[in-house]
Amino acid sequence: ASASGDLKLLTNVSLIRFFSDCVDTFTNPVAILGSIGDMPIKSNDNIENMGLAIFKNDKLVGELSAQETIWHMIVSNQLKSCTISIPDPLGDTESIDLNLKLDCVPKKSVNLINGTPHISCKIKIKAQILSATQQSTSNETNYYKKENLRLIETTCNEYLEKNIKDYLYKTAKTYNSDIDGFGKYAVKYFSTTQAWEEYNW
Repeated sequence: ASASGDLKLLTNVSLIRFFSDCVDTFTNPVAILGSIGDMPIKSNDNIENMGLAIFKNDKLVGELSAQETIWHMIVSNQLKSCTISIPDPLGDTESIDLNLKLDCVPKKSVNLINGTPHISCKIKIKAQILSATQQSTSNETNYYKKENLRLIETTCNEYLEKNIKDYLYKTAKTYNSDIDGFGKYAVKYFSTTQAWEEYNW
């Protein structure tokens, strides 16, 4: 399964925003991870967006792939639309292409339990079936039957939940970085600025 989207949506990460996030105690900065094509540079179109560079304060700590960048765009409410491929739950083709759009702003929350943060993010997505990667073997499968739509919806939800959880785990545990601003929801548990800064979110 794969995903793709318009990563140009993130090119508006300005230098001022980057430096602001470097000193912000609630969120960490990101930068566009790009690759220069084989052709001589004539315009910005020759720079291919490959994902995101992840920082902890002002230090580069890791990278996100193009697919992981889509999960970041969903959680951070930056996604306009994208296309993902999920396994075909009907077993008639290899995969189904879906167009995704956010249905509303994701609802984030943080609970601090015994000093350990437990984050939650409720996401509502609108999905539209675009196509299957291979022609139906029977040419008779109706993807829009009520029971088939429910099965596709369940598969899509499970796919998104797993991948977004993996993305959040990677940024939090592997990179020790919060690029989605969950810190804004955790600071309420600290009575002073010093206590918050010492916690080293």
